[in-house]
Amino acid sequence: MTPLDFFFEKISSVTLRKYDPKLAESLSEINHASARKNPNNFHTIYYDKKPAGIVGYKTNGVEAGSGLSQIELLKEFRGKGILDEAYKKMAKKHGLNKLYASIRHDNVASVKSHTKSGFTELPEDKLEQLRALGRLGKKEEGTRFERSYS
Repeated sequence: MTPLDFFFEKISSVTLRKYDPKLAESLSEINHASARKNPNNFHTIYYDKKPAGIVGYKTNGVEAGSGLSQIELLKEFRGKGILDEAYKKMAKKHGLNKLYASIRHDNVASVKSHTKSGFTELPEDKLEQLRALGRLGKKEEGTRFERSYS
């Protein structure tokens, strides 16, 4: 960690801590089975020292260094830029260079948040590749996104 990284870590109001299963159970969008199976890949998000939500990932089995992301924030913490910071910190902590997200079409706020954070919709050729590998069904109920990290 460079001195500049240390400085920004200190002023950032978003931190990741040990996964809290009780908080996760209060959230409807988190895949509890994935979190129980891989608790080290899931974290409680704190914002200004208060629990704000859960972020995590599971490996996608297609690309090394990538994961299928999951995030959910308590309602009072939405719209504060937490999603972007939480994903960046998680990617850095776990050495991930790419995150994927699948968002229901009717979850407009999440689509906007992910887009604002730098996620882009997967192109059709990538969707076809994932379908061929059995990673996607023929009929998706959501929009698939990806974002690269360095």
